[in-house]
Amino acid sequence: MARRLDSFEPSQADRIGGELRRRSDRSTARALAAAISALAIATVVVSQSTSALDPEGTVSAGRFDSGTIQLLDDDLGRSLVDVTNMAPGRPVEACITVTYAGTILPVDVSLSAETTGDVGTYLDMRVERGRAAAFDSCDGFVSEGTIFEGSVGVLAEGSGVDAGVLRSDGESIAFRFTFDLVDEADAEGRAGSLDLVWQAVPG
Repeated sequence: MARRLDSFEPSQADRIGGELRRRSDRSTARALAAAISALAIATVVVSQSTSALDPEGTVSAGRFDSGTIQLLDDDLGRSLVDVTNMAPGRPVEACITVTYAGTILPVDVSLSAETTGDVGTYLDMRVERGRAAAFDSCDGFVSEGTIFEGSVGVLAEGSGVDAGVLRSDGESIAFRFTFDLVDEADAEGRAGSLDLVWQAVPG
């Protein structure tokens, strides 16, 4: 017949209580050890299962081809203007057509300028965008608006002006330039050169 714990002497009760606590602790420790072992086994199983998969996996191929951006003009290597003895109030007019020949569409076209000598300071320029013009003649040019008007030097010092959008291969934009010498005494005897630069970037 089992005896109640409170029927033992205090010292005996302490010993029995301590033994019960130790047994409980050992049971808890064994349970934790079992749980940890199970976790370790599960981890090993997962690792083995992963390594057992097809080592080559699967492949999805891709191909990339870069597009092209190309602008052509109708100057055939000739200078847009070649003027001597300019005088204020006697403007010089010239036209050019720029055509797109690329595969990236649409593209934004900009116009900038590079100068040497005194052109930037003493030459004014108006640039119109339009259609129906040829390099050797502005006859028939139809203006769709002015994109720049002022000193050539201002255009050369900036990052360029918006010259239009081209949305298809073979599409063209015509430009009419009007040059005039500034009406200042210091403009006499000046000389220089001007390069007009068109650039296109994906729109």
